[in-house]
Amino acid sequence: SSCSLVAELLPQDLSVVPASLLVLLLATIVVDTRAFSLKELKFSHTDVRATQKLLLAIGADLGNLGILGNSSSRGELLAAAEVVRTLSLPPQAAVGGAMTIKQLARRLLDARHDVEALKPNELLRLDYKQERSGGVEVGASAIFASLPKLLKRVGGAAALAREMQSFAQVQGVHVLFALCKKDKATRLKGIAMTAHPASSQTAERLQLGLAKFPHGLPARLSTQLLFKKQQIHELGFGISFESAEPAEGCAVGASLLPLMCSTMRPEVTRKTLLPAILSLCEATPDKPA
Repeated sequence: SSCSLVAELLPQDLSVVPASLLVLLLATIVVDTRAFSLKELKFSHTDVRATQKLLLAIGADLGNLGILGNSSSRGELLAAAEVVRTLSLPPQAAVGGAMTIKQLARRLLDARHDVEALKPNELLRLDYKQERSGGVEVGASAIFASLPKLLKRVGGAAALAREMQSFAQVQGVHVLFALCKKDKATRLKGIAMTAHPASSQTAERLQLGLAKFPHGLPARLSTQLLFKKQQIHELGFGISFESAEPAEGCAVGASLLPLMCSTMRPEVTRKTLLPAILSLCEATPDKPA
């Protein structure tokens, strides 16, 4: 979590830092790490150590648990994470009546996923990442709705293509992905993709590359723990894009490419998908307009 890095930069004496700021940092780390879930493994030594320091500063009792060191083993990391997630929270961190880190994450994530009042462009902006590789600017929005619900909500594929194209232009990206949550009916996640017409070849290359994985997945990715945990190195992402429907007549300053959609394996997250996309851009760099 970026907030773990911020916590590392705080003064040694955290008593000089407002408690409200410490709680905000703690809450963000808890969400980003999914309360140090051993199933999702979205945390590092830095995350656990920062959380321990923040908890101590706001009055939590760590018991016999010492502050985790950078050289601690993987086993020590996992053991410390398991203890941290069950520690009792001090009153000022007990948001929504949460008693533990695990409960706090649940309260915050439930609130975070309540997106009924958000407009389409706000949904795209809510949890957005942008990276550049091989001359290609790539945007990836995590959407807290299933793809079928998202399409229904915005009025169909043409409308979603228009919203995504407009958002992509504002962000200055060549290709934009919307990663949707698991659909209850199919138990699969969904993904939508659009690109500026001048980047159509880049978009096609990414579609083909994602469909071929795990074939061609770089070793530097396939050997990573999270890629193995999600079985990307064996099963790939389960993506096979198809045109949702023609998007004629809904251009935003230019002819709009059709929206490309696909289902996706439920285990896949942006933490594995985005690096894989960037590797495809890096492998055969070009200069999209």
